[in-house]
Amino acid sequence: MVIDHVRRCLELADDAGPDHGSSGSAKAHRKLVRQRQGVKYDAGRARAIAATILERMGEAGRARMEGLLVVGPDGKSTFNRLKKPAQRATGRGSDQGPGRGA
Repeated sequence: MVIDHVRRCLELADDAGPDHGSSGSAKAHRKLVRQRQGVKYDAGRARAIAATILERMGEAGRARMEGLLVVGPDGKSTFNRLKKPAQRATGRGSDQGPGRGA
């Protein structure tokens, strides 16, 4: 989502993506993007906003958030599994195209 936004702002091709050669260059890249977009990084404010959200969530919401961090036997968290992009439909009727079902 952020990559698409940056791509549009910089008028780059759809296949252009970030290349973070090292953590230092990733940090520098984030700094450049913030400067170009006129955004200031404020860790204290970000933490305060997160704390406010956490307070408003209630116990059930916090439990659901913690559940996203549970790591399964495959070594991936629930959050990582949710981030995985959807695959193309497979099986019967998948090659008919949108709106052309039985």
